[in-house]
Amino acid sequence: RRGGRRDVTAAIGGAVAERLPHIDLLLRSPWVVQLDEGRGFPTGGERLELCVANAASFVAQKILVLDKRDPRDAAKDLVYIHDTLLIFGSSLEVLAELWRRTLETHPRTGKDLAGRARNLLAGPTDDVRRAVQVLRHLGRPHAPDERGLLEVLRIGLGTLFSL
Repeated sequence: RRGGRRDVTAAIGGAVAERLPHIDLLLRSPWVVQLDEGRGFPTGGERLELCVANAASFVAQKILVLDKRDPRDAAKDLVYIHDTLLIFGSSLEVLAELWRRTLETHPRTGKDLAGRARNLLAGPTDDVRRAVQVLRHLGRPHAPDERGLLEVLRIGLGTLFSL
């Protein structure tokens, strides 16, 4: 820390990278995506495997770091959470089981997440209001208001994390 600011980068092997809190969650049970020419990816004839954080871990990590983010970034993170819950809405029960397995090795993280999620859902916050503004600025035809955004979060997070 310099001047009271958080050090958000780390130098590793000569490269500078952003420090990601709770990155261990993003590495738990990743989804493996296979890329190759047959699937329309120009891979030079090779088959590539890409590991992507599963949706439950992605949403959990976003919630756990939300209060540490710059307000503009926090609003975007809420939009990402909102969109992820809508995209995976029909699979939230499956994702909830994946999350329960993650909690077997991260019980304290689950308690921390539940508390932070409940605070988020307690009512329209400045972050929620900014997220609604971001959705409107993006030109979404059916951008929710604060209540609508919170309702998606309440239902989705409640199902996903058993709140």
